[in-house]
Amino acid sequence: MNLKSIASFLFQRIPILLFMCYTMMRWRNILGTAVGVLFLYSFMKNLAAVMTDNKLIKRSIILLMFFDLWSSLFTLSDFFCIDLDYPRAVLDGIMRLGRACPTTTMKEEKINEHASVLVYTPEKTTGRKCVMYIHGGGFCFLSAKGFNASVSWMAHFLQVVVVSVEYRLAPEHPFPAALTDCYSALQWIYANADSLGVAEDQVFVAGDSAGGNLTAAVCLLHRDREGKPLDNGSVTHPLPAGQILLYPVLQCYKTNVGSMVTNGSYFPGNSANFRKFGSYYATGQDKLGNIMGNGEIMDRVPKFWAVTQNILVEEEEMMQDEGSLKKIELVKDLANYYFMPLHSRDLKGVPPAYVTVATADPLMDHGVWWVQYMEYFGLDAKLSVVTQCHGFMGNYNVNKVAHAELMKIKEFIEKH
Repeated sequence: MNLKSIASFLFQRIPILLFMCYTMMRWRNILGTAVGVLFLYSFMKNLAAVMTDNKLIKRSIILLMFFDLWSSLFTLSDFFCIDLDYPRAVLDGIMRLGRACPTTTMKEEKINEHASVLVYTPEKTTGRKCVMYIHGGGFCFLSAKGFNASVSWMAHFLQVVVVSVEYRLAPEHPFPAALTDCYSALQWIYANADSLGVAEDQVFVAGDSAGGNLTAAVCLLHRDREGKPLDNGSVTHPLPAGQILLYPVLQCYKTNVGSMVTNGSYFPGNSANFRKFGSYYATGQDKLGNIMGNGEIMDRVPKFWAVTQNILVEEEEMMQDEGSLKKIELVKDLANYYFMPLHSRDLKGVPPAYVTVATADPLMDHGVWWVQYMEYFGLDAKLSVVTQCHGFMGNYNVNKVAHAELMKIKEFIEKH
């Protein structure tokens, strides 16, 4: 590595880098997206070429710099407070750059007026198992179509049918829109199990980040409704065979403790970002962003906090048990465990869990707490800690770390 060459490269391209940043910050349209991504990719590709001749190292450098620079830009409030269309277009465009598995077929199905699903069928399937996958994106970003490449390879390597949910996003559609869309998708799988070639009692629910939140919430909602559809139908369905949570976000009681602080400099950012997106998901506005995550304003302590922190909390001091599909309007409504599943006082009756957390992730503790909380109730839960950053799962055909973790998930699915 020639430090002089690197320094010369950076100095010569400072004007280009500044223009790229200006373009991405100000041209909130398709043209700005294209120009910004083109300059960003070209800049990092050329810098990587100066640094090393090893192709694998080059790709790693490009990927790491891309997400690091993007995360830095993304945290600037001016970047996304005016509108969300621009960052949505950029992020979704980046996700779609991957190559889908050529042997996995995909078919889009409309399940109701609000939501649709993408059904992935691999060339080879083992048994009649199915995974319903819920994508992440802070409740506000990304899409099932953006996850097309990763989910197609997921179906290929797991050798099961994967149904990816296209749910409504906040802030245009705040809670409980995303949850009801995902629960309706699960009901759609049950209703179409025969045509999908899957068994009702072999359906797993999985999701990453915000999708991990929705995964846990769907399981709680299914438990409470005994598998009945939201239209109060009388047909019941078996509990999901398992829940697979990838670096999930599960609580908003406190956002200034643990990994939210120690890992706050890593993607997807510090507690301020989390509170902003959490408020968008809760209310469609940022009105709760300044107070969310401050345990003192919620009056009572959630049971999970007492359990995981090993502290004694009297019954009258404990947060009230509530699972509601009503809109969130007040601070007290944040206790709703359909909104943040760790706020539940009782996890009994939820399916076995496989939880993946990353060591360089602000949300690491959320997944750890979920496993500890499930074990407190005597439930089957497995924790997998991976030395990686938030969002590392994906590109399973080339990402060796993600592929190895996916194979562990496959073992979990086959076991259950």
